[in-house]
Amino acid sequence: MKFVIFTPTSSASAIGRVSAMVGGVLAERGHDVVYVAADRTPPTEAALNPTFTSTVSWRDYQQVGRALAGADLVLHQLGDHYDNHAGVIEWLPRTGGALVLHDIYVANLFYGFAAAEPARARATLAQTYGMSLESYFGLAATGRLEEALWPHSLMYEWLEPNADVVVVHSDFASELVGRTRSRPTVTLSLPYTLRGDPSDQADHTPRPRDGRGTVRLVTLGHVNRNKLVDRLIFAIASSRRLRRAIDYHLVGPVAERDRRYLERLAADLGVRFTAHGRASDLDFARELRQADLVACLRMPTYETASASAIETMLAGKPAIVLDHGFYRSLPQDAVLPLPTTDLQSNLRRLLLRAVGGELDLAQLGERARTYAEATFRADTYAEAMVQLAAEAPNGTRRALTREFSDIADWSPDVPGSPGAIFADDMQIFDA
Repeated sequence: MKFVIFTPTSSASAIGRVSAMVGGVLAERGHDVVYVAADRTPPTEAALNPTFTSTVSWRDYQQVGRALAGADLVLHQLGDHYDNHAGVIEWLPRTGGALVLHDIYVANLFYGFAAAEPARARATLAQTYGMSLESYFGLAATGRLEEALWPHSLMYEWLEPNADVVVVHSDFASELVGRTRSRPTVTLSLPYTLRGDPSDQADHTPRPRDGRGTVRLVTLGHVNRNKLVDRLIFAIASSRRLRRAIDYHLVGPVAERDRRYLERLAADLGVRFTAHGRASDLDFARELRQADLVACLRMPTYETASASAIETMLAGKPAIVLDHGFYRSLPQDAVLPLPTTDLQSNLRRLLLRAVGGELDLAQLGERARTYAEATFRADTYAEAMVQLAAEAPNGTRRALTREFSDIADWSPDVPGSPGAIFADDMQIFDA
């Protein structure tokens, strides 16, 4: 079979890593895999995921046309960042295929799209959401966009009619999509793997404690407000015992303004806190190995699954999560779930149990690792993609021909043009 995957190609993209993993398994099993770089602007050579050194650019219509010829399934990887997924927005209406939602609420993606293409965004907002472009930007500027939209409008609905199937990565996401879906939905466990040196990945030995009995608490990934870093700082600061026992590390990109705020807050409250900023894969892996406890907190949660939580579990580390969204589907004996109500008090109590030795962190981490290795697998995900390709509906060929015939230079009557390529060899989704 032939698979075409529209994907971000930066080494910093977790979605790109998923594409590389799944595509790699498909290729190992003898399938033809073509990656189309969906990035609005190509990453620099230093920032490029090595898997994607020979991808097709979504802006090269002729090369994309050749890539699509004979494809059995087109996968469109979609997250909440327009610069990573501009090519998906451009090509999904023309190709159909599987729309893979990595985030369930993509207002930020739409904001980037609206800024880049206001005329198209204006029409989309009016038709799908009954909202003007000015209202959308006004809500965004005043910080009220989430209040007005979530969870009633997920901001992916305008794309869904162009897909043949929607893929999500948790029951939580499936339930939200199910309220308004117009296409079949498939729920699959997100495949993921540990970063860094593969020779280190089997080392799950707990980090030796120092003389003070310090617990190393870590938050991973791109820092934004919904990761509740300040709430963790307040929880640590609320107890002299916690201030003495917890060494808190932030590993991932963070805006300079937010870094200064968090560092000043921690210093004022007497909390040991280090913001490492963006880390290489090797540094990220080292920080994860050194962690005793990882805070995978999101409120609200917009991910259909959390790559950082999965990576934490694969590393054999216990994760603090909130009992909602994707995290609710994780085994209660393999993570440390907290109710969303009275969060500050519950955080404080949990951290006190951790530093007091009431929790067997090593045993929790081992259960997490066992579950994660059996669940978040690229091979089973690839098998599901093969099944999707085998079951893909007819009619996409006609839709593609219609879409491309509306574009200049895509006429099937012009020898050698992309339109002629499609007319000669368009097998996508044919049974």
